[in-house]
Amino acid sequence: MIENVWIAFTCGLFIGSTLGILLLALVSAGKNEDLQRDNERLRQTRQLLKEEIFRIEKNYKPRKPQPRKRRRNYNRYKKNNQKKQ
Repeated sequence: MIENVWIAFTCGLFIGSTLGILLLALVSAGKNEDLQRDNERLRQTRQLLKEEIFRIEKNYKPRKPQPRKRRRNYNRYKKNNQKKQ
């Protein structure tokens, strides 16, 4: 009688572990698909943002440098103009 209990226990353990592994694989496969889709979406967004940055930088025109005369005396020039106003 004890041998029958051990046989039933090992069969139940074997069947339960097999079904548990299969169920875990099915659940994780769905989550893995979601993560892959999210990863692809983020890559597309990154590519679009990079293109936007390059487009903006292409149209960027730097200002002309300030003349030497005003560069040296900029603070004095600024103070004199404020006093006149």
